[in-house]
Amino acid sequence: MKPRNDVPSDIRRDLYRESQHRAERRSKKASSLPGTGVPYPPISINVLPTQTSNASMVAASLEPSASIEPLVIPGARDAAVRDYCKWLESKVIDETYKADIRKACEVTLAHHLDLELVFEDQDPNFFMEQGVKRGTARRFVRDIREWAAYVSRDAPGEEFCQDILEDD
Repeated sequence: MKPRNDVPSDIRRDLYRESQHRAERRSKKASSLPGTGVPYPPISINVLPTQTSNASMVAASLEPSASIEPLVIPGARDAAVRDYCKWLESKVIDETYKADIRKACEVTLAHHLDLELVFEDQDPNFFMEQGVKRGTARRFVRDIREWAAYVSRDAPGEEFCQDILEDD
């Protein structure tokens, strides 16, 4: 049997076309994704925002003393704490609020803190953990600069302090 001569030319041509179609279909299936016609799968690249800006903000919030100008309060540190507490008490009428201010004062002195340290720390949570109400704790920490300005601006601040010490 002679392969080329035994098969009529029109059948041979049809068989050749069919085998080429089959080969093309196989190569397309093997080399491309369905429906895309692209030989490689798509690549997705997800880019997240950088953490450096957030990290620096967090670091800045953890180190408030670096951004806060330090206070210098003259005189005995424990006396300044007592004077400050009396000044805070003079700003409120409610006795429970005044008692809470006294509690913040006691906590400050019991932990051997002074107003400069409390102001540097800017940590009302410390006082809240010791049982001081949130508003009182925040006010106690925040108003130190105002009190220091009041005492240094008004020379009668010393008289105010002396009056307070005499009341005790």
